[in-house]
Amino acid sequence: MTFVKRVAVVALGLAMAISLAACGGPSPEEVLGSSESTPYPVPRDINGDGLITVGVTMPSVENSWRARGLESFKEYFTPANGYNLIIFEPVIAAEPQRQQIRDMIAQRVEVIIFAPVYHDNWEPIMQVALNAGIPVIVIERPLDVPEDLYFTYFTNDLRAEGDRVVDWLAKAIEAGAVSGAVNIAHLQGTLGAPEQLARSAALTEAAAAKGWNLAFQRNCLFARYTAKSALFPFLQQGQDLNVIYAENIEMALGAIDAIKGAGLDPADYLIGTFDGTTEGVQLVIDGEIDVIAESTPYYAPQLGELIKRSMAGQVIPKRTYAAEGIIDATNAADMLETAY
Repeated sequence: MTFVKRVAVVALGLAMAISLAACGGPSPEEVLGSSESTPYPVPRDINGDGLITVGVTMPSVENSWRARGLESFKEYFTPANGYNLIIFEPVIAAEPQRQQIRDMIAQRVEVIIFAPVYHDNWEPIMQVALNAGIPVIVIERPLDVPEDLYFTYFTNDLRAEGDRVVDWLAKAIEAGAVSGAVNIAHLQGTLGAPEQLARSAALTEAAAAKGWNLAFQRNCLFARYTAKSALFPFLQQGQDLNVIYAENIEMALGAIDAIKGAGLDPADYLIGTFDGTTEGVQLVIDGEIDVIAESTPYYAPQLGELIKRSMAGQVIPKRTYAAEGIIDATNAADMLETAY
């Protein structure tokens, strides 16, 4: 890391650290096809056993983010925390997931939590859950249903994640971490994906407002190899870049591969990205990545507290967001313990 960048980043980290001092209802058969309007139920101990029985269904575990999130449900929703957990095998299609929700209703769970495989054709089964008096918390992906058919939609605030990285980079630039014009390589995720849309908007709006130059912008499909192969020839041409904005950690790793392959030093670039994997956090410690916007998979503790707040009388908004922050040199060593 160059001396100028090191001084600016350390000073920025210290400043940010200081400034930052979370009786059973009817059976499914009795309510199928019912159109009766019902006030949306809140979580409650229906069977009087002193625990809230939570049923969980998710899509297949295809990456470390989802795998760690699934484990967090098993770790948190325990009798010690006031819960009984019924967790179903991850699925890859919507109909098996709908059947899992029917099974939860038949078992008279007291809260349903699910990440939908697909967003549409959920209204009939959501109506069944509503008429059975079981609150449904939708996570990760929104449903194409009226909001009065679910308790709340809980997810990561993707735009806020983008704004956190952009704000951190802006402060580092103002502190002198780069000299001269700001020339950014923008490595986009799959175009149209929610993450791409939110994170791209954060950067492009800031660049327009601050006069930053988006010198390189490419759809890299959230993939390490694609990012490397796209950026490497650009670097070989000697193009002037000093900031890398990669919309996930895999593309940041690809950018680092490209930088090193071109005989350059990643520490000479400001690199901002997203997620919170073990490899990414370690690279913050090593000085090769400067900032990561945390995109937490640890929904379970936050959902558990949300349920308890509702049971205590607090009104929960129809859209709620995970508490997240940033990972930089000031906290990376601590964050390594919960990286995934």
